[in-house]
Amino acid sequence: MGYNDVAGYTDRSIVRNALLKMNQTITAALLDRIFQYYFSLMKSEFMVSKDPFVYQDCVDFLDKVQNAGHAVCLLTGNMKAVARIKLEKFDLWRRFDFGVFAEDTEDKLAMPRLAKKRAWEVWKETFTESHMVVVGDTVQDAEAGIGNGCKTVIVCRKREKWDDINKMDPEWLGHCMDTIDLADLV
Repeated sequence: MGYNDVAGYTDRSIVRNALLKMNQTITAALLDRIFQYYFSLMKSEFMVSKDPFVYQDCVDFLDKVQNAGHAVCLLTGNMKAVARIKLEKFDLWRRFDFGVFAEDTEDKLAMPRLAKKRAWEVWKETFTESHMVVVGDTVQDAEAGIGNGCKTVIVCRKREKWDDINKMDPEWLGHCMDTIDLADLV
């Protein structure tokens, strides 16, 4: 499987699609075994690896959003335990009050709607989609934001994806988040 098979998809849908490509019968027991193994590898390997990194412009943008007093939540295709492992490595997990994860839905398009519901559960605050901003880096992230009527910010670090994302007409599309003006989004 290559970049196009995994980027922007949820952990569960990636595994399901890989099993289908191998003509495997998909059962709950098989998925459980795969994810248990995946979690154990993430725990043992990710934290000690020198390869993972976070783009500093993303951290700076998160700082800018939170310092301006805006609510943030995490929408990710990762399973919650995996997202936690990844974000804790960079001390980012604590920055999100809640999230929507792969075990909540395999469909990225459903994630903003679930985030809206969770915002009420966690903050007792109602958000309309037009006042929500989806920030991502894949075609699927753009589809999720635009498809739900949310403002959409996409940082495209893969040149070959630029035209596909640009056709979708997100509110902001760039190669680096340094130039985003929050006033344009809120």
